[in-house]
Amino acid sequence: MSAVNSKYPAELAKIENAIHVILGWDHPQFLPIWSKIKRGLTIDPSVVDPSGKPGICVDAKARIFVHPQFVRETPAAQLAGDFAHEMMHPTFDHFNRAIQRGILSALGKVLDPQAAQDWNIAGDWAINDLLRASKIQLQDWVCYPPKDYPANLPRTTEAFFDYIRAERKENEEKGGSPKKDPSGKVGDGCGMKPADAEPGEHAEPIGAAIRGYDIPGQGGGASERAAMVSRAVGGV
Repeated sequence: MSAVNSKYPAELAKIENAIHVILGWDHPQFLPIWSKIKRGLTIDPSVVDPSGKPGICVDAKARIFVHPQFVRETPAAQLAGDFAHEMMHPTFDHFNRAIQRGILSALGKVLDPQAAQDWNIAGDWAINDLLRASKIQLQDWVCYPPKDYPANLPRTTEAFFDYIRAERKENEEKGGSPKKDPSGKVGDGCGMKPADAEPGEHAEPIGAAIRGYDIPGQGGGASERAAMVSRAVGGV
């Protein structure tokens, strides 16, 4: 246990219980992932979203950061869902895939803030779509693919990203704002912390909010679910 986390024994116990008892009971594929990355967990009261509310996020090194109040105030079942979401960002290799798309530099610097925001939302859509299908409880504020997302398109991060970008471009050309999910839950994405910035430069968070992360995956064409299963079996 790190010196920082040792200040929060009750919060650590609640996290472990949420993952092992609630999440792990019905979805044991998360347990090997958690065993690999839990050493990077940091309970940190500075982790807040832009409005100052306690939050949770993950960085490119698969380290999860969470505000102690976020842990205390979130029901255990939803906390399990929050950590499942965070574990899936690195499992799907979202950071490296963002580098391949030219959204981040090789050292994690945001090269295109709007694209980074759109990539974050696309990653959240892909993750939450699977978590919802798996009947894993999530917070009311999380974002999902819009109900009118074309049925003939893949439900992958890259496909969602291209859809968001095309919708944004079309609406901007018409002088309007980007299309929003009719459910009102598109939001700003969960938020990711990139890898270390280039020397002398600040590592900006991806996304407006600090809630969530992306995992190393198979790149554009592979199924997100297959990536998750392969990573769970083979290690992160």
